[in-house]
Amino acid sequence: MSPLRIPQPGSVGAPTIAHLLDHICDVWRPAETLGVIREAIRNPDIVYHALACAVNRKAARLGTAEGGLIPEGIRTVYFDRGITLEERDVISLTAGPEAPALLEVESRAYPRGHHVEATVSEFHGKLPAPEGS
Repeated sequence: MSPLRIPQPGSVGAPTIAHLLDHICDVWRPAETLGVIREAIRNPDIVYHALACAVNRKAARLGTAEGGLIPEGIRTVYFDRGITLEERDVISLTAGPEAPALLEVESRAYPRGHHVEATVSEFHGKLPAPEGS
């Protein structure tokens, strides 16, 4: 009897999570430039627009804070394969059960090339309005 054959990512019949993606988001990447007096100016740019993703609820873990424990609010966002995320990218949820929300990427993983997982926390900054809106 032959062993179970698992299709390789990108091949016909490769597994995908596309049917689980119930949110729409934009992914912003901070770009730093130097101003006239050499101060750092952060201008985020959209690197992915109207991208499908899935978001889990906030983790029930507790974190240490001044005066006691508070909920950490760490989440995981899942994408289909084929995108590249970087730490500090900001995910703007625009549609779906958890929208609207701004989430900052803390780490990312590409499990076996099957999909993309990003560990995120809440982003407390502001983003410019997307062009054309």
